[in-house]
Amino acid sequence: MSEYRLRYWKQSLLAIAAAFGLGMVSTYSVEHIYRGGMYGISGQDYFKGAQILFEGEGRLSTVTVMQVPSPEGPINRLFIDGQGSSSLRLSDIRVSVLLGYLPRWLRPELEDAAVIGFGVGGASRVLANGVKTTAIEIEPEVVNAAPFFEELNRGIVEDPNHQIIYNDARNFLLRTKQKFGIIVNHPLDPNRAYSSLLFTHEFFNIVKSRLKPGGVYVQWFPVYNMSKQDFADLYTTLDSIFPYQIAFANSPHLKEIIFICSNEEIPFDRAVLTEAFKNRSPEDQRLLRLAQLDNIRQLFDIKVVTNKDLAHYREIGSLLTDDQPRLEFTAAINDITGNAGELIISELSEIRRKNLLQERQ
Repeated sequence: MSEYRLRYWKQSLLAIAAAFGLGMVSTYSVEHIYRGGMYGISGQDYFKGAQILFEGEGRLSTVTVMQVPSPEGPINRLFIDGQGSSSLRLSDIRVSVLLGYLPRWLRPELEDAAVIGFGVGGASRVLANGVKTTAIEIEPEVVNAAPFFEELNRGIVEDPNHQIIYNDARNFLLRTKQKFGIIVNHPLDPNRAYSSLLFTHEFFNIVKSRLKPGGVYVQWFPVYNMSKQDFADLYTTLDSIFPYQIAFANSPHLKEIIFICSNEEIPFDRAVLTEAFKNRSPEDQRLLRLAQLDNIRQLFDIKVVTNKDLAHYREIGSLLTDDQPRLEFTAAINDITGNAGELIISELSEIRRKNLLQERQ
């Protein structure tokens, strides 16, 4: 055996022995890892007072449900690979409910929907109340956590009007011949695994090819994690495929925005929408009440902008593409530097304020 090969095998055996030894002396615990543990550097207790209700080691992700203290009392939160994904706190409930209710409210004639990312099952629940719904989820352990969010999803996994397909959403949409009236996209933040390519020009084009005529695409914007340039880039990319949009916020702070998009102008007749709201089903009433949106004025007031208000962002925005998914990197940098959210939220808030004043005159 050559000296090089001998040295290689010695180093390999030492590495294996070190890994084995570490495994013998370390106690694996999801709670220990979340609290700093052997992967942490600060040892800070980020989840003080939390209780782990569920943990699942999936093929692609570690999924955890924690009950965490809050001013409103203990709430259940879903974590995917350590990042909060959704929960039963009001802001997250609103996102889930709006993702499902807004497209049905604005386009009640549409008959079927696809949801990219099951999450806690909230958007699926709202959609399945009125249309045949398909959820596409890449990690089965996410669905296994659904019982801990029963207050919102009401047994959606067993609902006959709802099916779950375990697949990468982009791969599914590329391969299926099925078309949908509604497609909802609520992935993790764009700097997380598998997410950045769900925010690109090519992906939006795939979505367009799977929409029925007159269909709507629902896109979640994590504005809290975006610089003004990030927002302009994502909006420009979305607008290049779907030229008509109406955007709603989940709260007055505009930290998360939901764009309803189409290739056709989206009707927004207040009289028609008010009548549709009056005729909502008991289950829709329950969910809107849970989201504290059980008044028609509240829904009108969270409307932020339309495509007519955002033309100037196209002047500074550049397309996000599969080979240049910049949000994957800028979102991470924004997390570290804190350079996110405030400027673009301030600008959008001012547009919204002017629009509300005009509408109330």
